[in-house]
Amino acid sequence: MSKQLEISALMRRAEVFWARTDRTATCWLWHPPLDREGYGKFSVSKVQFYAHRYAYLITVGPIPDGMHLDHVCHTRDAQCAGGRGCLHRRCVNPDHLEVVTPGENALRSNSPFAIAARRTHCPQGHPYDEANTIRRQGSRVCRTCERAKGERRRDQGRALRAQREALRRIENPPPAVGQIWQDTDPRSHGRTVRIVEVSDTHALIELHERLGNETPGRRTRVRLHRFRPRRGYRYLGTN
Repeated sequence: MSKQLEISALMRRAEVFWARTDRTATCWLWHPPLDREGYGKFSVSKVQFYAHRYAYLITVGPIPDGMHLDHVCHTRDAQCAGGRGCLHRRCVNPDHLEVVTPGENALRSNSPFAIAARRTHCPQGHPYDEANTIRRQGSRVCRTCERAKGERRRDQGRALRAQREALRRIENPPPAVGQIWQDTDPRSHGRTVRIVEVSDTHALIELHERLGNETPGRRTRVRLHRFRPRRGYRYLGTN
């Protein structure tokens, strides 16, 4: 009890306290003053109390240290959005007050955090049990959904790689007989060659067009790795 005020001292202002309440068939609403969060305030011997805690003290008894009072009228009202304008915060009816732990009080609220914490299943219907729940930064993550998400990402990655490989093969296919390639070395002045033979490691090429003093048909062997982007030759087509 704040500053160890005795019940007898608290009771001296009980009549003044109850005169400031509006007793309806359900809630007993406290009239201002209110704090910034919408809870009633009441002072006794220069000691400030929350109005609902004062009502509980003089009608039920002391509140254990570290415990909260939950407005069960608010907990039962699914239509109330809560917040500063919540009338239940002004309720001082002792029958509507229950001693709970701070954690339980938070879970009973209608805040997004509390609503999420009360869920027993993920949006896909998988249970939030010990085996299927991953704790991550104070939140619960469905292990089944997380596994499925990972599989989807891997499938998308494989599909993207396959698409890129298909495009690469169109733009730069594996060396084959009859293909025309252009030498990308600036010193070659853009000469073109035709592949006439392919082995496991080399391609036999011949000059496709006359260039300077070179005669078309002159042949030479080139390693296969040269027929790749930025490696020496650029694919032009077949002939």
